[in-house]
Amino acid sequence: MAKRKVLIGYDGTPEGEDALGLGQLLSKALGATPVVTTVIRHPRHGATDSEFEAAVAEFSEELFATARERLKGMEVVERPVVNNSRPAAIYELADWEKPDLIVIGSTRQGPAGRVVVGTLGGALLSGIHSGVAVAPRGYANGERALDRIGVAVDGSSESWRALSAAATLAERAKAPLQVLSVMEEPHYVLGGLLSPLNQEEYREYKEKEWEGVYEEAAQRVPSVSTESKLLHDEPAEALASAAQHLDLLLVGSRAYGPVKGALLGSVSSKLMATAPCPVMTVRPQLSGVRAPGAAASAGASHV
Repeated sequence: MAKRKVLIGYDGTPEGEDALGLGQLLSKALGATPVVTTVIRHPRHGATDSEFEAAVAEFSEELFATARERLKGMEVVERPVVNNSRPAAIYELADWEKPDLIVIGSTRQGPAGRVVVGTLGGALLSGIHSGVAVAPRGYANGERALDRIGVAVDGSSESWRALSAAATLAERAKAPLQVLSVMEEPHYVLGGLLSPLNQEEYREYKEKEWEGVYEEAAQRVPSVSTESKLLHDEPAEALASAAQHLDLLLVGSRAYGPVKGALLGSVSSKLMATAPCPVMTVRPQLSGVRAPGAAASAGASHV
């Protein structure tokens, strides 16, 4: 089996340092080779091809020297890419390198220091085939560990893939795995429930349904210690709140769009915009993180 790769967007900015810190942690956990990349724009004028190539080489060497120092002890692959579009550059490089995971940093802060989803993060999540993980702003300056890993599970095939990836990481980190699900309040229409059940019956039914999902989850990953947590609220808000007590949160996703079930629609992107810990979005081919695989998180990067 080919060795796993983690593609890390790095440009020397604080956001790039955040991505490098998370990329280092996840590369070690996955036994993967960190592939550090930076995107360089074409000059608008004033430089010959040879002059530009020399400038790219000089800039890249200085930048990557810093990255190598940060990743001391690891085998590092360096990939400078010349392209005026950062999303296009990352797509192109990901297609070439076939990484298990792409790690980026956030571009700016929202309330309480949380990640704000930006252009690159949204572009990658909309269709790239690798997992995507985003480091919250300031991540490089804090405690970095994988002692508390959570995964959102709703019984869908996407969430089972996320569970497999989370279990792989939890087993490698020798950490327990928190299995999360969300029960929304019943919806009303014209004064009545959309369900024939009354509110209490609906709640009891959904809680029993969740017990079955959790039991199956525990059976699927017998090698790790699991604990269940049923959340009550709007899905993105509930999961973001739970993420305050996690080092990493994994969610499942189709290769072409949003996660299903409790994470239907734009919830995954909302979660990336509000979760205080890194969020990894797992693609279909990455389940178990290369069949274990994963992707995470929130925001746009400065690559």
